[in-house]
Amino acid sequence: MKRKTLIAIGIGAYLATAGLLGCTKKGPQQYKVFGTVTFKGAPLSDGVIMFTPEGSSSGTSAAIPIKNGKYESPPGGGLTPGKYRVMISAAAGGSEPKNPDEAPGVSELRKELIPEKYNIRSDIVREVQANNNNQFDFEIK
Repeated sequence: MKRKTLIAIGIGAYLATAGLLGCTKKGPQQYKVFGTVTFKGAPLSDGVIMFTPEGSSSGTSAAIPIKNGKYESPPGGGLTPGKYRVMISAAAGGSEPKNPDEAPGVSELRKELIPEKYNIRSDIVREVQANNNNQFDFEIK
């Protein structure tokens, strides 16, 4: 009899917890970020722009694809307000295998096109505001 009671209590506790979790608020409001990226005067054809929270900011991180010089966070996938370190990356090469028995990109490492000061050593910081007009354009020379 005690075992059935414990099982019933356990199931009740699980359902109560599941019900409470279902009623919790969604995370903090996220806002759209978008813009353009040019490299040596032309739109960057293919790359990625990364936003990581800066300092004590507890925002979300995001990696957004760059296509034909433009990027835009997906619906529902923006950033929370705060300061973010920005890194931009684009690579060339590595798409054709040198050996037909290898997968594409295996025999040749891709080379980073963007100077380190815009990616791994970036000190670019942008502040996301609590609106959907967070346009950040970047010109890489």
